[in-house]
Amino acid sequence: MRITKKFIIITLFLFILFFQLSIHPPTVNAQTVSPSPASNDEYIKAQYEFLKGQTERFQDQMDSETTQLYARVDAERNAFYQQLTLGLTILGLILGGSIIAGVIGFYKSIAAIRRKAESTLEEQIQKNQAETIRQARKEVRQLFVNEFGLNRHIIVVADSSRQSTFENTEKKLLSKKGFTNISIVGPMDTIPSGDLVIFVYNDDLNSQLDTVVEQLEELQEQTPLIVYYPGRVENQKVGKYPYHSFANSPMTLISWVVTMITSTIGTNNS
Repeated sequence: MRITKKFIIITLFLFILFFQLSIHPPTVNAQTVSPSPASNDEYIKAQYEFLKGQTERFQDQMDSETTQLYARVDAERNAFYQQLTLGLTILGLILGGSIIAGVIGFYKSIAAIRRKAESTLEEQIQKNQAETIRQARKEVRQLFVNEFGLNRHIIVVADSSRQSTFENTEKKLLSKKGFTNISIVGPMDTIPSGDLVIFVYNDDLNSQLDTVVEQLEELQEQTPLIVYYPGRVENQKVGKYPYHSFANSPMTLISWVVTMITSTIGTNNS
């Protein structure tokens, strides 16, 4: 842009120079055939001053026209921006309602999603808490069972006349205390391997008691034996068996079961 402007100025300058020379040709003194160097210098200086003045006037005129041109461009640009701003404002007003409705709907959707996420998270937390509590209870119960031997196998030897009564009374009491692994066999049956044997005695079962003691001795597992009878039991084999005791009531029976089971934890495995 600057180079084009200079080119135009130089072209106009040369044009004015030739125009002036054609209108006002330089006067030559007829009496002077060859001008002196001084007169030539003055002529050149005069022409230079003239051209300089013309160039300055032309430059001022060009600057003035350029300033006016920029002013018109700025005015038209500002008018265009004002019209554009007005149009965008009108468009914004037209679309404003739908945009606001869309924004409100968007935030409502976000709120609904947030409520759903919080509800789901709360349900998951409650579910995890319930599972944690259930697992903790299970572990505590298992620890309690292992600590007190509640899972130990108890074998009850009783004849048919006493089995029903034992199941309805003593077995239920033992179950309430946590001892649920209980098997009931007859006096003539072979004693299976277990952690504790309860022999429900009566006077007609003295020989069967001897047989039970002999079986326990053959097993060599140091299985505790409780002779359950409300009276006095006279039996030499029982007296010689080092892991025996007597119980004459349901309460003493439960007490001895707890004592013997807990005292043998870690020595026998069911």
